Order: sequence, then structure tokens, then C-alpha cells
Amino acid sequence: MIAQKINTIVFLLFLLAGAILFFNSKKDETSSEERRKLSELPLISENNIWDGTYMRQIDNYVNDHFVFRKHFVQTANKIDEYKGINLQAKERIVYVNVKKNVILEEVNDSQEIVELDEEPTSSGLLIVEGSIYQIFGGNSHSAAAYSKIINNYRIDLPSDVRVFNCVVPSAGSFIHNDRYQHLQKREYENIQLIKNGLSQGIIYVPAASLMLEHEYEYLFFNSDHHWTGRAAYYAYKAFCNSAGIVALEMNQMERRVKNNFLGSLYYKCLDETVKDNPDSVEYFIPPVKTTTIAYRKENQAEFYNWNMFAHYASGGNSYGVFLGGDKPLMKIVTSNKNGKKVVLIKNSYGNPFATFLVNHYEEVYIVDFRYYNLKVLNLIKEKSINDVIILNGVFSANSRGTQGLMNYIKGSNVSFEQVASDTIELKFEHELDTILNLNDTLK
Repeated sequence: MIAQKINTIVFLLFLLAGAILFFNSKKDETSSEERRKLSELPLISENNIWDGTYMRQIDNYVNDHFVFRKHFVQTANKIDEYKGINLQAKERIVYVNVKKNVILEEVNDSQEIVELDEEPTSSGLLIVEGSIYQIFGGNSHSAAAYSKIINNYRIDLPSDVRVFNCVVPSAGSFIHNDRYQHLQKREYENIQLIKNGLSQGIIYVPAASLMLEHEYEYLFFNSDHHWTGRAAYYAYKAFCNSAGIVALEMNQMERRVKNNFLGSLYYKCLDETVKDNPDSVEYFIPPVKTTTIAYRKENQAEFYNWNMFAHYASGGNSYGVFLGGDKPLMKIVTSNKNGKKVVLIKNSYGNPFATFLVNHYEEVYIVDFRYYNLKVLNLIKEKSINDVIILNGVFSANSRGTQGLMNYIKGSNVSFEQVASDTIELKFEHELDTILNLNDTLK
């Protein structure tokens, strides 16, 4: 009887101590381990009390802020290393929670690097010897749909405007392991399907082929879904070959490197082998003078001074050194006085590529189709653009969300809000498709 009372008292004291620590501990706004925003204490109202929302929000708040949570998360990550489908000693597949809001923090009080998770990303990640790879799930139908969109740009643009199309493979095409050579084949076959579906008026940029010639160089990050500045250079060189332009050699530009970069894919799985194999971000500064302005997301008629490189970017934000992140529209005026103007239509994959274009054009316009809510055809005509480059990674090119947004900015009869909503839904749909096909893919 006495022992039961002692146990009860100890248990109650334990609960009391936990409550005191919980209410008096500092509440973080973000989790550096999970790279996401933590739940905020909800405000109480009559509506959220009756519909149960308030209690669900309280549960989320407690789950995100309980005492010693950080240590529990780290322990859970260690345990997770032994979960998933283990293929070989240093190979495994993990499934991640797609609903978490992965973020990157602000790196400056006045300048924010916006780094969104590219859509679509795979919920199944293949981890091989300290590197993370997404598994490609595109098909002939999505490739044909993308080609049709590019062809429609050609139809709607003046005949004297050159239209270039560039689709870039992912890191999955460059796994130096015979077990996964078929992953490279799937991506390159899809890129070829896109090329075959283009009309004769489209100039194809064979970036994938030139990248393959340099496959043993540092073309992709171990921890992030983007490509490196070096890979973008080879795509730029392929573009110059297609455009009849003489590309600058690497040694004609100033090379800089940012170390200790852990990117978006790492923060989806928090794998220790990847953490022990951090990336570096290599970038090249062209030998031309530039002046850059960026347009606001909330009011795209307003602009402000910006920089082509965010030299202050560091850590998990290091990829943001290219263009300082994503803006609806950027304009770069160079010291070249040749009257040539180019528009690059891209998502964040195009950021390092854009920095090389200043070598050859007097004005460079950079449109991010995820944020631009005006009509890009009007911009091209009003600014008397000479060349239009449409660049996407193979994952994005095959995404119906990407295709919907590219149709929207061209002038399709659909609202920006509806396309954005569909993009989020289609991201999860694509991720589910990828999981379903994952085991077949790896046979």
C-alpha cells in the first residue's frame, strides 16, 4: 500500500515537473533538425472550440514543444537509420512525411532567400554512400504534354524570337553504381521523348548529353535536389553551342566556393551518412558589370535594387547565392552594348544557369513561373526580346503542376489561384505515384 502511494506521488511529481518545465522553457519558432516551422500557440475562439480545431492545434503545439524534444528527435533519427528498405550495407530507401513544411531561414534582416521545395519531389529517397537520390516517375504522357506546351509558346511568339528548350536530368542519372544504371536510362529516355515532341521551330539544348561527358565531375549535391554551378555551366555551354555563341571558359570567370552546405533532401530524412558528407556550392562570377532589380511577389509592378549573387548566403541557404533566391521577375542590365535581350523562364533550377547569360546579352529577364502572375508573352513583346529560354529539371518538366503554371503565364484561361491550388494537390499525387512505382523501379 505504501509502495503504491510512493509510486503515485513520484508519478504526480514527474508530471508536475514536466508541466513546470514545459511552461517555463523557451519555445523555438523553427526546428533546425527538421528545417520546418513549429506550431504556434493557437488563439481560442467560439468557432474553433466547437469544431474541435482548437484541441487539435493544442495537440500539435504540445507535440512540437515538449521538454527535451530536440534530444528525442535526434534519438529518433538514429533509430530511423535502421528503418526502410536496406539494399546493401550503405544503401537504403526511406519514405518521408510529405506534409511537413520544410523551410530555410532568413539570412539577413532585410534580405530573405526564398527556397521552396521543388515540385514534384519524391517521397521515396534512395540513399547510397552518403548521397540522396530522388526516383524519377515521369512517363511518355507527361513528356508529350510538356512538349506541347513548349510548342504552343513557339506558336504564340513572333517568328523572329528564337525559342530554346532545355530539360536537365537529376542526380539519379549520375549514380556511379551499376545496380542503378537503369535510373539514368529512364530519365534520358524521357528527355529524348520531350525532344522528339518539339516542333521544328524550337531549338533544343542538349544539356544532358554534355553533362554526361563530364559525369565524374561534381554536378549534383549529395544532400539537395538542385544541380551544382558546375553542372549549370555545362548546360550554359550546350546552350551557347545551340545558339551560335562562343561560351566563356571556366577560367575566364572568378570561381568561389561555399562549404558546409546541407540541402533540402537532407532535411527530409536527416540521414547521418549524408550529414557526414556535406556539400559545397561552387559559383562563377562573370567578367561583366551588372545592375539587377527584382520585382515584388505581392505587387509585381513594384521593383527594388537587388544583386545577381547573394555572397552573404551560407549554411543551408548556400544555394541561394545564385540570384539571392526566387523572385517573380528579375532584370539584369549588363555592360554589354549589343542590344541583345533574353528571357529565361525557370524555377529555382534555373538560378545558376541565369548567371552565365549575362556574358552575352545586354538585358537578361528572369521569370519564375511559380510566382509570376502576369503574362510572359506581353513581357517578351514589350521588351523586344530576341531569345526565350525555357529551362526545367526532368522532374518539373513532367509535373502537371509545372505545366499548369507555364500555361497560365503564357495566357491560358485559368486563374493563378486555381493553378497554384492544383499544383499543391498534384505534388502529393505525384509523390504517391512515385512510392507505388518505387519497388518496381529498383528491381
